[in-house]
Amino acid sequence: MNLNRQPTKFPRVAAFEKVPFSNDSSILWKHVVARRFRFVYHYHPEIELVLFVAGAGLEFVGNSNQPFKDGHLVLLGSNLPHFWVNDPGCQYAEACVIQFKPDIFGEGLLQLPELARIKSLLVDATRGLAFSRLLSSEASPLMTRLGTESGAKRLLTLLEILSLLSRDAQSRPLCATSCTQIESNNGQHRIGAIYRYLSEHFRERCPLPEVAKAIGMNDRTFSRVLHQETGRSYIDILIELRLSYACRLLRETDKTIAEIAYECGFTNLANFNRQFRGHYQLTPKEYRNHWAEEDLAAFTRRAGQNARTIVV
Repeated sequence: MNLNRQPTKFPRVAAFEKVPFSNDSSILWKHVVARRFRFVYHYHPEIELVLFVAGAGLEFVGNSNQPFKDGHLVLLGSNLPHFWVNDPGCQYAEACVIQFKPDIFGEGLLQLPELARIKSLLVDATRGLAFSRLLSSEASPLMTRLGTESGAKRLLTLLEILSLLSRDAQSRPLCATSCTQIESNNGQHRIGAIYRYLSEHFRERCPLPEVAKAIGMNDRTFSRVLHQETGRSYIDILIELRLSYACRLLRETDKTIAEIAYECGFTNLANFNRQFRGHYQLTPKEYRNHWAEEDLAAFTRRAGQNARTIVV
């Protein structure tokens, strides 16, 4: 990991993305393959469904942030700012993306009782929604199939996917409140630059004045924008990013807790343990053990379901 990178200059605004639909389609399917995702902080009127096949990192949706990895499936509502940054050292990234116009079903169709769940799903997507890994595995072949279809078949498959998503009892919102892009809100524009910079540098020493200067703000404006847009302080957000990354390392590596603490930017092991317990009500060791047990239980459930499917 290179901790001596020069500060990168990031855009001051969330970029508007024009989704290139063809004249005979309201649905766009993309298969993204790259060494690293090259997304910028952006938004668009279209609703977006993204399945990450490979390439772990950090996800920024509205005013929230969280780690992501392969199997992560999210639904993002119209004009919800978002972008993804891969972990350092990532050599391969892959995602399946479906974008569709928000008025694709019209008002009348969504009023039908048969589509009540889908209508509710699209309303909830204004906050961003993440789905369970089990549902992600079920949605994956449908999303792949949609990419091979056209015309009415593509629309019917989209309905099938949304119907599946609407039945996920374990889906969760990514933002505490709706956080759509508002053109006149300059603070919302600037939050993207802050998140982008911190996602690259949170493992380093990050004094507020240096971070503010790197993205073109004075200290007071920097603190005000963060508080207005997120309700949190700079230190709270920095610690949250470091702890999110620590959770990933605890789940996916056998590094010691001390190694993880220092890799995530903490200079004091006792402080790391205190912050971790304060956020998750578990020690890092308890979290690692708990995650291993949960992962084994989930694998056992999936194996049992697969076995029953074969029998049927």
